[in-house]
Amino acid sequence: QDDRWTRYVSGDALAALKENLSEHSVTGESFTGTISFSHLRAYPDPTTAGAVDVSECFDNSGSRNTRLATGKIITDRIPADQHYYRNTDVMARKNGQWNVVSVYPVVYYPQAQECKP
Repeated sequence: QDDRWTRYVSGDALAALKENLSEHSVTGESFTGTISFSHLRAYPDPTTAGAVDVSECFDNSGSRNTRLATGKIITDRIPADQHYYRNTDVMARKNGQWNVVSVYPVVYYPQAQECKP
């Protein structure tokens, strides 16, 4: 319910993230276990002048989703390789601070080879 993060997002990315965060998997679920981030890197965005791409690998293979109301584990129906992916946010300066201005489509393993341990 905290929306302070919205001051760091602008443009089409803001509406998309708000929509994503309103989904039941966010509002009605939690998790137990470990979610790992690795291979964090920043580099110039190839299409937006002055912008920086920030990418990282995400691995939630060591976690289990739970129902927020009960804490019970939800059966995992996600294909195994979709527990490993690379996420890339496009960051640009706006009013003196960095903002997420775009988010590239997620790249799953095996295309994101570096993301699977």
